[in-house]
Amino acid sequence: MVTRFLLAGVQLEPILGDIPANIARTSYWIREAAGRGARLVVLPEAASAGYVFADRAEAAHHAQPVPDGPTVTAWARSPPSWTCGSWVG
Repeated sequence: MVTRFLLAGVQLEPILGDIPANIARTSYWIREAAGRGARLVVLPEAASAGYVFADRAEAAHHAQPVPDGPTVTAWARSPPSWTCGSWVG
């Protein structure tokens, strides 16, 4: 049995260290893709905070808990009519 669904790949450059801005940008694209029928939205690696940090301490500063961190919480606030999941590398 084959199940067909629409997958959306989002290509954007996260703003390094600006988690609120990245949440807004990624949430926008998740909403856009879901509104166009996507069942799965794939986001870039480290879409919440960017990924070119000076050292491990700086990266740890921007790390968030899953599933209760601000980014995952924002992404989970989709309308119940959407049957869309997101994947972040």
